[in-house]
Amino acid sequence: MPIYEYISENPDDPEKSCRVCRKGFELMRPVDRAPLTHCLYCKNPVRKKIGVVNVPKILAPISISDAKKAGFTVMEKRVHLYVSRKSALTWLMALCMIGSAVARLVIFGEKGTEVWSQIVLPVAAALLYVFIVFTRGDEMFYKTAIPAWMMAIYSGFWVSANVESLAIEWLFWIAAAFFALIFTEILSGRW
Repeated sequence: MPIYEYISENPDDPEKSCRVCRKGFELMRPVDRAPLTHCLYCKNPVRKKIGVVNVPKILAPISISDAKKAGFTVMEKRVHLYVSRKSALTWLMALCMIGSAVARLVIFGEKGTEVWSQIVLPVAAALLYVFIVFTRGDEMFYKTAIPAWMMAIYSGFWVSANVESLAIEWLFWIAAAFFALIFTEILSGRW
């Protein structure tokens, strides 16, 4: 049988409440019985009070084996973010990426543009992406920090070409490497 708490509807008025219902009282009643409306002693109106729930404190986190022993079903997180080498779309994507790298070499190589920003880094990124898809696409396709490192390298070369102060250049290289390293650590789950 549950325990219900009741308190007077007018706890500040001594004429409309007694010593018991003024402070509140507990009463054990069946669930199917209607809620109490009047105090058992003074017959003045009372209302249900929402009491404190006793929740046990767990000092240490429950391990998976303890949860299974207790009869709980432990859900496993399954991630299906991978690519298959058997898929025709994977091969088409790889062909397009290699084609874009070759086209970049041909088009921008003839124009004589800035080598790092227009040729080397985009071609390296495309080829690294294709390499990751075919070597580790089943486990690392969406979890790669290579774009962050490519951005750090590119922005470092850009700052080196456009900033005259050696101190600022070194500070930027350190900051870019730091952010790429932090991104790598967070992505790998070690941080």
